[in-house]
Amino acid sequence: MLIADDHEALREGIRRVAEKARFEVVGEASDGQSAVRLAHERKPSVAILDYSLAHMNAAETTRSIKSASPRTNIIIFSNILCDNEIIKSLRSGATGLVLKSDAIHHLFKAIHSVFRGVPYFSPQLPHALLESKSGYIKDRFQVSFLTEREIEVVRLIANGGSNKDVAQALGVACKTIETHRASVMRKLNLATVADLVRYAIRNNIIAL
Repeated sequence: MLIADDHEALREGIRRVAEKARFEVVGEASDGQSAVRLAHERKPSVAILDYSLAHMNAAETTRSIKSASPRTNIIIFSNILCDNEIIKSLRSGATGLVLKSDAIHHLFKAIHSVFRGVPYFSPQLPHALLESKSGYIKDRFQVSFLTEREIEVVRLIANGGSNKDVAQALGVACKTIETHRASVMRKLNLATVADLVRYAIRNNIIAL
């Protein structure tokens, strides 16, 4: 795990939570640039980033870490509930948001959750924001529930492929694609292929 916060006491507190969660801390940083460098060198499974790191904002740091270490799952640790920078961080690849005012067990849960690729939100995050028509956060985190194979199936179907076409492209049985397709539609709560195409465009799975 990588911890990035400009307050040594907070880093120490996060380290104790990480160790309780049975994660090894492989690096600590006090600013965004150092966090990116350490992520590139050590490829941590999880990174916990303070919202207000020096030299690089949360969104820039998230984007750079995901570029340097794509498999690193990022939690934003913030004293601000939500603003444009938080949304940008989530859209840049962060898969968790925990507030510093949350009970400590939420950070513990978030670490285990994002490690498995499952998003974790602070319970204080307004439900209305998650369900907003903008879809910024809702859609970003729905993608995280899909497997790599399901995302590939979405891409091929959204590009006009039939179940048979997708099965041939991936070298699997047609029934396997039907199963993946049903799983995707259920996870994303979509009803039609048109819905799936719109979803794929909105989330940059396919291009216009």
